[in-house]
Amino acid sequence: MKKAISILLAAAMGAAALTGCSKSSGSSSSGNTPLVLNEVAHSIFYAPQYAAIELGYFEDEGIDLTLVNGAGADKVMTALISGDAQIGFMGSEASIYVYQEGSQDYAVNFAQLTQRAGNTKHPIPMCGVPFHSVDGYLAKLIKKGYRIAICDQMEDPKKAVGIVKREVTKILTPGTVLSDAVLDDEHNQYLAAVSIGDGRAVLGLADVSTGEASWYEASGPYWEDLLMDQIYRMQPAELVLAPDEQLPERFLQELSQKLPQCMVNRFQKDGGIDAFARHFGTEGKAYTEPLVRDTIELMLQYIHINVKSDLAQLNRLTEITTDRTMVLDATAIRNLELVRNMKDGTKKGTLLDILDYTATAMGARLMRQWIESPLYDAARITSRQQAVGTLVGDSRLRTELGEALKKITDLERILSRIEVGSANARDMASLRTALLAVPDLKRLLAPYRDGLLAKLSSRIDSHETVLDELRRGINTLLAFGEALKEATGA
Repeated sequence: MKKAISILLAAAMGAAALTGCSKSSGSSSSGNTPLVLNEVAHSIFYAPQYAAIELGYFEDEGIDLTLVNGAGADKVMTALISGDAQIGFMGSEASIYVYQEGSQDYAVNFAQLTQRAGNTKHPIPMCGVPFHSVDGYLAKLIKKGYRIAICDQMEDPKKAVGIVKREVTKILTPGTVLSDAVLDDEHNQYLAAVSIGDGRAVLGLADVSTGEASWYEASGPYWEDLLMDQIYRMQPAELVLAPDEQLPERFLQELSQKLPQCMVNRFQKDGGIDAFARHFGTEGKAYTEPLVRDTIELMLQYIHINVKSDLAQLNRLTEITTDRTMVLDATAIRNLELVRNMKDGTKKGTLLDILDYTATAMGARLMRQWIESPLYDAARITSRQQAVGTLVGDSRLRTELGEALKKITDLERILSRIEVGSANARDMASLRTALLAVPDLKRLLAPYRDGLLAKLSSRIDSHETVLDELRRGINTLLAFGEALKEATGA
C-alpha cells in the first residue's frame, strides 16, 4: 500500500515536470550590501560601507584594519572602505572579509571555514577557498544566514587600465539559491513575501528551484494566526518585506521562535516594473487585487535582482485555499509529528517517515505537501484511492513502475538550473537519463483508459527532440575528450 502511494506520487510529479514553460524576464537593482565571492581571485569578501576585516592568523576580537596586507592590499582596502562596487585587485593572496554595520571589531570565525592540518591540535586557518569546491563553502555561509554575491571580472586584466572592472553577476540568498549543496531533496526551498492591508494579509510563496509559485490571503479577526499557520506549514527559508511594512511585534517574535532559521530581508520594489504580468499574465483575481499583486510583484522583483536571470520556470501562480484542502495550524502539525518529530526536528518516526517510499525527489516533496494539506474534496480522495488500489492489486505493474521511476532524476530542479544558466554537464547527463526512462513510464500506464493513472499518462511528454539534442551534445563532448586525451598522451 505505502509503495503504491509513493509510486503514484512520483508519477504525478514526473508528469508535472515534463510539461513545457513560457519565457519571461525582469531585472532591477538593490541597495543592500551583500557578502561577495570573487570567482577570479577565489576569495570571499564584503563591499562594506563602514568596515572591512581580514581573517587570517588572529582571534575574533580586537581586529586592527591595518592587518590587511599582501599584494594590492592598499587598493583593495580603498575600494572596500569607500563602498565602491568595483572591487580592487586582490593580488595572489585570497582573503575573507567580514562586514558588520557600524562595527570595526566584529568577525564571524570564518577561519574554520577552510583550514590546513585540520586533524591536528593546531590547525592553520586559511583565508581562501578552493574554487573547484566552492559550492560547499557557499552552502555553509548561506546556512549561517549570509547573503552572498558572485562578482566576476568584466574585462581582460591585461587590457585593463587601473582596477579591473568587476560586476555582481548573481546574489545567493537562502530563498533564491539553486545549489544542490544547500537544497534538501525532500523539501521545498521557499521564498516568502508578506504584505498587510486593512484587517488582512497576503502571503506570496515561490520556490525558484522547482518553479512553484502560490499565494494565500489571511483575513478576519484572527488573520495573524492564520498567516503564521501558513508560514509555519510552508517553512520558508527567507521572508521579504517592503521597507515600510510593519508586522505586529507579537507576530515577529513568534516567527523568530518557530522559524529561527528564516532570514528576514527588506526590499524596495521598482514601481516601473511589472514582473507579475510577464510571469503570470493580467487575468485572474491575483492581478486585479492590489494587495495580492503588490505582494507577488515584490517577491518576483526580489528574485530577479538576486538570480539575475530569466525565470521562465515561474509561469503558474496558484491560490492556497481552504475549500479543497485542510489547513492545519502550527500546533497540530507539530504535536501530531506529521513531518518533524518533537525530539530533534527530523522526520524519523513521523507519519512522513512511515509513508515515504517515494522513488524520486519530486515525489518526496509532493508526499510532504499531501501530508501537511489533507484533501477535503471527496472526488479527488476517491480518485487517489482508486489509483492506489490499482497499484496495490498489480504487483508486477507496481514493481516495474518503481524501477522506471528510480531512473527519473530531479527534473524540476535540473530544469530550473538550465533556465538560469547554472546547469553543468552532470545535470545534462541526468536529464538525458531521465528522458530515456520516460517511454517506459508511458508504456506501463498505456493500458489504463480512465482514472488518475490515465490522466497522469496523458500529461507525460517524452520530449524526443530534446533527448536527441542531448545525445548529440554529450556524444560530441565525449569524442572531444577522447581526442584530447589521445593528443596529450594522457
